Amino acid sequence: MTTLKGGHIRNGMLFFFVLYMKLFYDLCLYLAYLIFIFVPSYLNSDMEKYLFLDLDGVLNTTEYQAYLFKNQLDRSDEYGELFDPQAVAQLERVIVATNARIVISSSWKEMGFGYLDEMWWYRQLPSHLHSVTPTLVSANFYIPETDSNIVQAVKYSKGLEVFAWIELHRAANNPYCIVDDEDLFFTSQAAHFVKTDSRKGLTSEVADRIIQILEAEVG
Repeated sequence: MTTLKGGHIRNGMLFFFVLYMKLFYDLCLYLAYLIFIFVPSYLNSDMEKYLFLDLDGVLNTTEYQAYLFKNQLDRSDEYGELFDPQAVAQLERVIVATNARIVISSSWKEMGFGYLDEMWWYRQLPSHLHSVTPTLVSANFYIPETDSNIVQAVKYSKGLEVFAWIELHRAANNPYCIVDDEDLFFTSQAAHFVKTDSRKGLTSEVADRIIQILEAEVG
């Protein structure tokens, strides 16, 4: 009788042990699933790269506009002047190599993000637009109308807009590159800045430099 009772106790303990191990195993699987789903996206979001992109003098080049004019071809569509196909091809190379998100810093942003996004789709441009920088002369970035302030505002206008976007999106630690045909940026942004020749825009050499900046910051 005692032996039988002891056997039941052992069987009961074994049952609970197996049940406990099964629950522990299921919990481990669930935790592994959560790590698999959420950790990569968290790490990727931290390492997102941003390309602050001007349009005139970068994608919209004077040489291409001159070519269209000389050959009596349409120089614009309903959205504005047409972009240089060679510059667009180099932009696509940059996006493929870096997977950077495009933030428009051009004055074209005054047409509105929705308008630009529609143009991007209509013209079948690389990737898609992520955002636009804030406008300096707005309620949020008011500049007092004194001569010295106006000079400083113009000199560093785009630099301030890029800085503001980075602060608003908490992206200070993210790799970024600024591409523009004018140097309207802060000295502290020089290492992130690539200047284009407005005649040729985004060339293969410029694209190489952009890729180098974005990839070096990750490494």
